[in-house]
Amino acid sequence: MTSPPEKRGSLVAARPSGLARQATAGRHLSPRSRKTAVAAHVVVSGVWLGAVVTNRFLGVSATLTGSETLADGYYAAMDTTVNHVMPAAALATFATGLVLALATRWGLFRHWWVITKFVLAIVTVVVGVAIIDPAVRDTIETRARTGSTGFSPALLPAVVATPLMLLSATVIAIIKPWGRTSRPRRQPREPAE
Repeated sequence: MTSPPEKRGSLVAARPSGLARQATAGRHLSPRSRKTAVAAHVVVSGVWLGAVVTNRFLGVSATLTGSETLADGYYAAMDTTVNHVMPAAALATFATGLVLALATRWGLFRHWWVITKFVLAIVTVVVGVAIIDPAVRDTIETRARTGSTGFSPALLPAVVATPLMLLSATVIAIIKPWGRTSRPRRQPREPAE
């Protein structure tokens, strides 16, 4: 069923132009850009989660194997993962997450679930930089220098904790619990005339 021409004309006139939509939308992404940013965020977050799960597997395998040659290989693979894959994936995750937080209705400080995800990501990075990286390097150096078969005591708890933090962030992103913060919502600016 078609509407009368005058009604169609009034509907078209009532629909804001592209520039007016952008001005009233403020800093929000278009639906296509938002979907692209969400897809990018999911992919790089998956890479980061995969890297920390791999690190967990390598760390646990290195401590449980009876072969020192195999353990040395596991620690070398951990060193590569910690110094190359994890930082790149973490940076990409932060970048895409910030784009989504700042350019969508969720905001960075409007919802508790967004803040919690952000905190979990920061803690994961801190654990990786302050605990896992030095522990892996220390373990490799000690094993090479002394022929020791041990490992840094901080390594195993850290590689077990990081996947749990990122898995928690993933679950939180899906269920979006806890509601809004008390931070007031910014009103869109009126377009200049």
